[in-house]
Amino acid sequence: MKKFLLEFVFASFLSATLTFAQAPMASQPPASYPNNSSPVLANAAFRNPSLPIAERVDDLVSRMTLEEKVEQMMQAAPAIPRLGIPAYNWWNEGLHGVANTGYATVFPQAIGMAASFDPNLLHPEAGIVAAEFRAKYNEELRAKGYSSWFHGLTVWSPNINIFRDPQWGRGQETYGEDPFLTAQMGAAFVTGLQGDNPKYLEALSTPKHFAVHSGPERTRHAADVQVSNHDLEGTYLPAFRASVLAGAGSVMCAYNSVDGKPACARGVETLDCHQIVTKTGPKQGKISKLKKTANRAICRLAKGFS
Repeated sequence: MKKFLLEFVFASFLSATLTFAQAPMASQPPASYPNNSSPVLANAAFRNPSLPIAERVDDLVSRMTLEEKVEQMMQAAPAIPRLGIPAYNWWNEGLHGVANTGYATVFPQAIGMAASFDPNLLHPEAGIVAAEFRAKYNEELRAKGYSSWFHGLTVWSPNINIFRDPQWGRGQETYGEDPFLTAQMGAAFVTGLQGDNPKYLEALSTPKHFAVHSGPERTRHAADVQVSNHDLEGTYLPAFRASVLAGAGSVMCAYNSVDGKPACARGVETLDCHQIVTKTGPKQGKISKLKKTANRAICRLAKGFS
């Protein structure tokens, strides 16, 4: 359990550091923002943007107590004043535009974009959504000094589940019933939302719900889905494999059980972690190394469950 906690915190802070480091802070943070004036903090490795991400993450996590690590696992992660870490709410939605934060560009629902059969159309759309997430996040920081619910940069999108039954009630969030099309559209959304900066993410994409999750909604917390290996590999996993290989910074697990075991406890036994890590390749520049690090963290996190 302790190993899992450490892996979870590592993956979370890795994603947060990659995502948030580019966002400008207010020149005079509000009083609610934790005190960063300590000379010890000023020279801390995790506050030095010139150092490698992994080194900064290791330094930050090493300074945290076990209690602080556990608290960071919640959706609404509290501030750590002694380290100058502001509060952060991980929940944000952006399936077809920035959700729940006032005026924003609203694009067609995901099922409508899938009807275009055009990943190259979806990719720039996701880039526009990311830019608006950035704007609203920066505005929130200037006003409050921290990010509250629906104002963060960890976006719980896209929904790459397979839409098999119209009774589900959330089919409009998906790219339809075809595994290949869903994989192509999902990867396009991930890369568009996260951007192509070699060092920072524009926003962090979270494909969901891993992996066998297609309703009905009312029984999602109790259902046990029985699925063959053939159906798992041919129908439910291709989109997740494609999205992670595209560099998705995080993955949300499903609410239901799969073959008698909670989806969040299954790990990624059938989603080859070695393949995910190595296919990004060390010769494709800095962004490949970031993807490799992030994907390894996701795999290590999931294996902590299994």
